Amino acid sequence: MSRKSQIHIAAVIKVVLLCVSVIGIWYVYKNWVIRKKDKLRMLELRERFTQANDKITRLFNFEKYFSFREEQHFFNEFKDLRKKIPSDINRLDLAEDFSVIIQNFVNTYDDATLVREQYNNQFIKKEAAAFAYLFNQLEDYPLSEDQIEAIVRDEDNNLVIAGAGTGKTTTISGKVAYLLEKGLAKPEELLIISFTKNAVNEMYERCLKFCKHIPDANNLDVRTFNSFGYLVRRHCSETELHLAFDGDDQAAKAFLQETFDKMFLTDADFQKKAVNFIAFFNRPERDEFEFETRNAFLKHEQSFKNITLDGNKVNSKEEMEIGNFFCLHGLNYEYQKHYPLQPEDRQADYSSYHPDFYLTDHEIWHEHFGINRDGSVPSWFKTKPPYPTGKDYYQAGIKWKEQIHAKYGQTH
Repeated sequence: MSRKSQIHIAAVIKVVLLCVSVIGIWYVYKNWVIRKKDKLRMLELRERFTQANDKITRLFNFEKYFSFREEQHFFNEFKDLRKKIPSDINRLDLAEDFSVIIQNFVNTYDDATLVREQYNNQFIKKEAAAFAYLFNQLEDYPLSEDQIEAIVRDEDNNLVIAGAGTGKTTTISGKVAYLLEKGLAKPEELLIISFTKNAVNEMYERCLKFCKHIPDANNLDVRTFNSFGYLVRRHCSETELHLAFDGDDQAAKAFLQETFDKMFLTDADFQKKAVNFIAFFNRPERDEFEFETRNAFLKHEQSFKNITLDGNKVNSKEEMEIGNFFCLHGLNYEYQKHYPLQPEDRQADYSSYHPDFYLTDHEIWHEHFGINRDGSVPSWFKTKPPYPTGKDYYQAGIKWKEQIHAKYGQTH
């Protein structure tokens, strides 16, 4: 390579290095300017960050429950502040105390839902201990942990699902006592609603018992749903209202019957829906598998009359619904018509055969089997030797019936 070429290459390299240096210096300067602006912006927001952290301190000071509404308010109040924090904030070389403030805000804001849940779980435990003196003297027996949690958990909306006799009245009355004792509400600010007058009277008496040491506890407003609705309607109406039927239940029933009869005869859509309801939904649902004994099931069934729309008395709710279906669709049938068997098909294990339904116009036999989707039967179904279980015995009967219909060539 000639000396001239070497000089040319060296010159090119110098130019390239100069360009790279200029670009590098420009890049460093630009980032320095950006960092300076970001740092200045953060410093200008210091008071706002301090306000946010003060709010966080108040929300997590274990003086009150942190509700979902407060979480949403926190999000909305500081969402603009969160957006102004650069992702690479650590490069701004902020003072350590200021960096801690910002990081605390970011951690709380970004994980607020989880942090709120963890805080509330701790709050419930602390509150249960702090108000143990109140909870322990409400009843002769100590409240359960679930009852105490239901009392202390002060969410915007609280749904407590509990069966009969599990202490719902005690829990609600205990919550009233807790709210008043802690100063979260005044007696006149609370509304307690129940379904019946007896429940309302019991609730009011229980609340007064639990709140006997609280001034003006007798100002608690405990009402039925109807009473509260009437109160609201009366105060919101321009004219005075009067209670329908003057509280006469018989007059109310007569009005409902008269209205039903009128709509049934004049409104085809209502008539269709009413007939459908009477035919298929006029008694509570029940699952045979929920009963532990045959006697329990029979006692339940005997409390209802299984009579089809065309007047046939049948043995079960399901048979009544099947009979009603046939009736509504104009299918003539006989209930438990005797099925004639040849001598060789008569077995000692089974009595004379009476299928549930026989569609007379179509010569179709209809059997209803008391099994679930996997072929199981309720545990209280009886059995006979040599069948070890009620399921085995019942399934053998199903198989025998299917074989009979197949042999006789009849639809079933």
